[in-house]
Parts: sequence; C-alpha cells; structure tokens
Amino acid sequence: MGDRLGSVHAFGLTGLHQSASHSGRVTAVAAVESETPFVCSGGADGSVRLWTPGRDTRPEPLAERPSPVVSLHATETPHGPLVAAAWADGLVELHRPEGGPTLSFRPGPPVRAVAVTGAGSLLVGTDESLVCLAPRSYGPSGRSGPDRT
Repeated sequence: MGDRLGSVHAFGLTGLHQSASHSGRVTAVAAVESETPFVCSGGADGSVRLWTPGRDTRPEPLAERPSPVVSLHATETPHGPLVAAAWADGLVELHRPEGGPTLSFRPGPPVRAVAVTGAGSLLVGTDESLVCLAPRSYGPSGRSGPDRT
C-alpha cells in the first residue's frame, strides 16, 4: 500500500518493508509474485518506481512524466514481467522492466484503469470503453513484433 507522504509499504511473512519512493502522494501500487517478487508504485510526482521488499528502491524510475500516475498494474508473463502505467494526461505505457521497447498508447478519453493479462495483452479502461491491445507475438528477443527466427 502507499501513503500520502510518498512511502510504499509491503506486508509479508518476513514482516513490514517500507520504501520512501515518491515526492508526494502514492496514487497506485501493484505487486508481482515471481522468482524475484517486486512492487511497482506510481505517484502524484509522475514517476513509476520498482522495488523489491528487503532491498533498496531502484534509484532511477522505470518511467516518469510531468503528470500524475492514475493507474498501474504489473504481472509476470511467459515473456517476463510487464508493467502498465497510465498518466492523468492520457498516455498509457507498457514496460518490460528487464529491458526491451516501451509500447505507448493514447486512447483519447481519460484513462481510469489499466491491466496486463498473463499472456501480455494490455487492457485500458475509460469511462466509455474497454480496449484490449494484444502484441502480435514475442520473438526470440522477447520484443513484441513479428517472430523472426
């Protein structure tokens, strides 16, 4: 969970872990259970940050814009972890924390929610619509696009 002072709190079997990740209110949090579990947080400061409880927060943000984060979701996929983030200015991005291209989408109306499916599709919710964007494929490099072997 996040708080209004910019800290993220993770509760687990080993106790409470905390990270002072943002300047200002935390607006979205997602946790991923994987081989290396991690927490993603988005803030009013416009940054998206990754953190593994019990370790220091990564010093550089995964993404940053001059607009508050309104929604965030992350999941493990067969192609590695994916993080979806939406900002108040209407931009949605799909990130691969382990490296690879960032995919961007601007649906037009304000975005209310984003989610990533286990197969790697991006769901974008607005007041009027729900859009599902599916990558054509993940090639040997793990990048979206045609599979070229």
